[in-house]
Amino acid sequence: MKSHRHHTLRIVYVHVYVLFVVVLAECTFGVSSSSSSSVLEAKTLVSGGDFFHVYDPSDYTSWYINDHTFILGPGGLWHMLGITHSDPAAPLYEVNFAHAISPNLTSLSSGSGGGRGGWMKQPFATGSVLPETHMWAPHIIYNEGLYYMYYCGGGASDELYQINLRTSPDLYTWTFNEILFEDGFDGRDPMVMNLGSKFNNTWVMYYCGTSPNSGSPSVHHVTYARTSDDLVSWSHPPVIVFDAGSIGSPYGGPTESPFVVRRGSSFYLFSGSWNGYSDTRVFLSNDPFNFGNTINNTAQQVGEMPSHAPEVVRDVFGKWYLSRAGWGQGGLFLSPLTWYDGVDDHDDNETSMPVPVAQPALKPFFNTSLQAPWSSSISNITYSQWIQTPAGLKGGYVYGDAFYMSSTNLPCSNNFIFESDIMLITKDGNPAFPVDKWTRTGSAASIVFRASSQSAPATAGCYVVNIHTDSGGGVKLFKFPYLVLQSYSYNIQQYITYHLKVEVNGSNIVVWFNAPGEQPIAIMKAQDTSYNGGYLGVNVWQGSALFQNVIHSVIS
Repeated sequence: MKSHRHHTLRIVYVHVYVLFVVVLAECTFGVSSSSSSSVLEAKTLVSGGDFFHVYDPSDYTSWYINDHTFILGPGGLWHMLGITHSDPAAPLYEVNFAHAISPNLTSLSSGSGGGRGGWMKQPFATGSVLPETHMWAPHIIYNEGLYYMYYCGGGASDELYQINLRTSPDLYTWTFNEILFEDGFDGRDPMVMNLGSKFNNTWVMYYCGTSPNSGSPSVHHVTYARTSDDLVSWSHPPVIVFDAGSIGSPYGGPTESPFVVRRGSSFYLFSGSWNGYSDTRVFLSNDPFNFGNTINNTAQQVGEMPSHAPEVVRDVFGKWYLSRAGWGQGGLFLSPLTWYDGVDDHDDNETSMPVPVAQPALKPFFNTSLQAPWSSSISNITYSQWIQTPAGLKGGYVYGDAFYMSSTNLPCSNNFIFESDIMLITKDGNPAFPVDKWTRTGSAASIVFRASSQSAPATAGCYVVNIHTDSGGGVKLFKFPYLVLQSYSYNIQQYITYHLKVEVNGSNIVVWFNAPGEQPIAIMKAQDTSYNGGYLGVNVWQGSALFQNVIHSVIS
């Protein structure tokens, strides 16, 4: 995806979509005639059917999905993670991964936010952390009890784009592991597979870039490969496994979004975009490290589909599908794939993609003393999402404040302690032009107390204590209507679990705070008589967060 960014920035600034399409066509669709025609003719071995709509992430505004990944998660629930942002295209500001779940891979979409009992929007799966500048093209595999997510984290320069790793036990909570390596030009779109016993069960990562690693217009667009025995340490230098030649620009190109499938003794490389934004071509080889090139007519094309950011996926019945997504595409689509190579689809040993089998279900666990039912201040779940996961309560909203209030309503006479473990997942919800890519607008997660209304706490009035990444980060005590009572500067980081506690005694409010390994300290003290009793709950602002051990206790 993403690589046409230098050409699109000036277009998005003025939000002229027609002009954007024209410029995009000039810089992306202009695959040279040598690249598009110097291909060894072969019979079609794989074809796609009609695409059908499965998911649209749009809510108040139009959002897109670009490069993405599917995986069957614990308990048989399908998960999709992918590049996302509100329209128009903003590739350098794609800093969070979309997340959607469905009990059925092919559930048809019934409009914005999800399908009929099918794909449903979730809080952002994860957000970028420094030194990442954006997040592109996730690919997830499962191995020995852990989910591995490989993706592009951007970089300080186009020649030093990061390929990074995060891991998760449940597909809801992700840990940033490390920058695996850096490559260019705009090295991106990783895809990982096991080559099987014939190749000593070696893991291989395919990704796209240029040769040489340069911004010169004459570079060749190539597919690179690296190998690993442990999914963490990857070989260096990479090898070129496919060369699509030059298109007269280092951006975009026909080697984006590589996806490789083994069937029998043959390997199929899905690659695009070629003569158009949605133009994927498939190349055949018996050697997973050599798919030929378009310069000397050694690339053997065996299929072509109208897809951008293609992912190959199989459902639990063994049926094959190809996906399609991208800027201005209206979400996510699937198309049935048909193979003509004679390989037995019922033999899992004959492919690198056997019929997926779900791992055992993981029971959601949210430890809280607060009473159900809970009430969301945003009534439409398409816009604000709250879900109990194995790691706690996860909430997300990108347009401002979203409250999730319990039925616990403390009377005016009660003095109490209210506390929670909180982890921020995003640093900012939906950064937009013209904010610099290194500058973010902030996210926050809060505990809420003495709310006068369960359904509309901000309107009716309440107290809030948050951790936030806005303006350098910190802890803030404030009330609605919005008025800051006290603030405390602290470099709040994503994926670190902090502990917030408020001690409320009459009009006296004391805020305690600690990071992991630290002793709790009283960081703020305030007096305020605006509210004397009310509901308890939590809040997210402009992003996603995880809450656990949300506990209150009454002080005599």
